[in-house]
Amino acid sequence: MNSASNRSKRNSNNLNVLLALTLSLAIAGCQSEKKPETSSDTTDKTSSPQTGSTQGGNPGDNAKSAASGSLPAVLSDLPQLKPVAGVNLVKLPDTMIICTVNGSPVTVSRFKKEYQAAIISLQSMIAMQPEKMGSLLAQAKQMGLTLTPEEKKKMIESAHSAQALDGKPLAAFLKERNMTEAQFNQQVLELGLAFKCGTKVIESQLLSELINREIVLKEAHKAGFYQKAANSFVQIKETKRFKQYVNNASETPDQIREEIISSQMIKMMLESIAKAAPAASEKVVKEEFEANKGRLKHGERVRLSHIVVAAPAVDAGPLKSVRTQLQEQKPELKGADLDNEVKVIKQAQYNKAKDYLAQALKGADFKTLADNYTEDEPARLAKSGGDLGYMDLATVNGPDQLKIMAAVGKVKAGQVVPEVVETNFGYHVIKVTERQTAGDIPLAEVKKPLEEMISAKNKEKAEIDWMTQHRKNADIQLTDEFKKAVATGAFSLTETASATPSATTKSDTTTKSDATAKTAPVTSTAASSVKTPKAQN
Repeated sequence: MNSASNRSKRNSNNLNVLLALTLSLAIAGCQSEKKPETSSDTTDKTSSPQTGSTQGGNPGDNAKSAASGSLPAVLSDLPQLKPVAGVNLVKLPDTMIICTVNGSPVTVSRFKKEYQAAIISLQSMIAMQPEKMGSLLAQAKQMGLTLTPEEKKKMIESAHSAQALDGKPLAAFLKERNMTEAQFNQQVLELGLAFKCGTKVIESQLLSELINREIVLKEAHKAGFYQKAANSFVQIKETKRFKQYVNNASETPDQIREEIISSQMIKMMLESIAKAAPAASEKVVKEEFEANKGRLKHGERVRLSHIVVAAPAVDAGPLKSVRTQLQEQKPELKGADLDNEVKVIKQAQYNKAKDYLAQALKGADFKTLADNYTEDEPARLAKSGGDLGYMDLATVNGPDQLKIMAAVGKVKAGQVVPEVVETNFGYHVIKVTERQTAGDIPLAEVKKPLEEMISAKNKEKAEIDWMTQHRKNADIQLTDEFKKAVATGAFSLTETASATPSATTKSDTTTKSDATAKTAPVTSTAASSVKTPKAQN
């Protein structure tokens, strides 16, 4: 293998550490003492010029003034909320009402529940898209954030534990990945700082998002969306996810019902606002293309298709590893028995992948194989032949992309990679469908993404304009009990941002939004996440 491939392999091994540590370092968290419950993911789109979504996307965006000691920009348009700056809301009593929005209360318990959901989202983002760490680390530098000595100590100790290293001694773990202990420790600390930055941003944005939620919900009631949302709930309550959630929820059935209906109403209201936005016209698309033509170039690239046999190696947010799934299904399995069962299942999945590879190498139609057998369910339903799209060799990033490209090597277009490739999602049988030298990206290739981008910008602007006006007109007041609590100084925000998510985030991923998949889809299987390499292009 050439030196570039070797470098890719080493980078892949190094980045794989992040995926595992994202979850296993949870025990080193410096989160607040209370463990908030997870909740409905209803605030992810209620953003305004003063907000940035903490559910999905990059928590590092729009957070330059999130550092403690100054008023967060996300509340700068609401001067009556100035006392919130510098207050650690997570430390407040659950029963306290922070503020009212047009008479509707925003409670501390609600804040904590949404905070935990946002932390899970942050955790998943870094696990699935480790390249996002760079922007969070840059943001941390702008904010002047660092890890405290105690945080560093906890993270290193936890990272060196057998639990964090999949039961292996540190020396063996490092040898497998061709890493030094110093390199490993550096990645651990960078991960911790990225989490700390992400939690700071969440802290600065979340109250503003909850305020937006109440504003949107009130307008949704005015618009008459309640009955339509209630009808939607009738369908949702029959789903398996909903029933599983109800069986484990602390809320009453009536509370769950109203929460889901509220989520649906918010979704409907935002969709209604977005409909007022103009579509992307041919003229605007061409103008956008011409304006960016000089930058619309690609390096040498390959187009790949793959067949996936799911066998997730690590937990990553809602994506559960083979080991975790076994522990849930067969809790009596422990130690060596559990290890052996994991090996049996992974070997069976590997054998399936080997069989598909053998068929492909013998000339079986790859598209037919992928459409019939891939465990990437969206791809199978779409009958896309497992198409992953183009991968630019100069910009390949992410542990699984690197691993795939190292295996692809110099395989010619039209040929199948002669080995099964294992990633954190499972086993892949890969075909190189096309190779291209460096060149210009044609309009036809980017037309649809440009249309989507322009439409999204237009919709976002419509939502921003709507929210700006309604925030201005809303009656938003801090409660007397909150003001009194703040006056004591007992809840000041000092070093409250955590270096890692709390220990509950590893397993506590079944939320109300799981039952309302249309509001906030939650990936629940390995196969549905196998397109991550494409997303990281």
